[in-house]
Amino acid sequence: MDGKSMPLLKAKLHKMCSKKLAFTSWERDLIVALVQERPIIEDKRIHAQNIELKRKAWNELTTEFNSHSHVTPRNHIQLKRCWENIKTQRKKVSQESMGLTDSSETEPKIKRSSINMQESELDSELLALKIKRENILIKREESLIEYEKQIHDLQTKKLNLEIEILNKSLEDYIY
Repeated sequence: MDGKSMPLLKAKLHKMCSKKLAFTSWERDLIVALVQERPIIEDKRIHAQNIELKRKAWNELTTEFNSHSHVTPRNHIQLKRCWENIKTQRKKVSQESMGLTDSSETEPKIKRSSINMQESELDSELLALKIKRENILIKREESLIEYEKQIHDLQTKKLNLEIEILNKSLEDYIY
């Protein structure tokens, strides 16, 4: 084999062997969280400074994404494409929920295992968990307030008893 055909053969082998792995729901949630931490990514203004800031933000996001041990390493192009797909799916769901489109015509053809849930189901479950957490925190705070009231009452009783004892001691001392 000559030297010119070797790189071409390697590229073909790499293309044949490298299999595109779908993003897991956890990876998609991670991308959403990382993008939300970087508002510049969704900034609509287009000028040289913003473009450079967006490029840096995507590079940082990619580095942070790949730093997690339980994700498939991705490049910034794959992460951007996934983010765009997430936004598109959310827009479709939003339009369908508002009755703006016919869901049978715009339903995305997503191949997911039956274990993965749709984004809207995940969002509603997340909201339910946040509400449950908030209720738990409220109950905890109420319990702490009640506990502090009891402590205050006991301390007041203790001080009153001490004053009473001191008054009796004083009376005994005077008589």
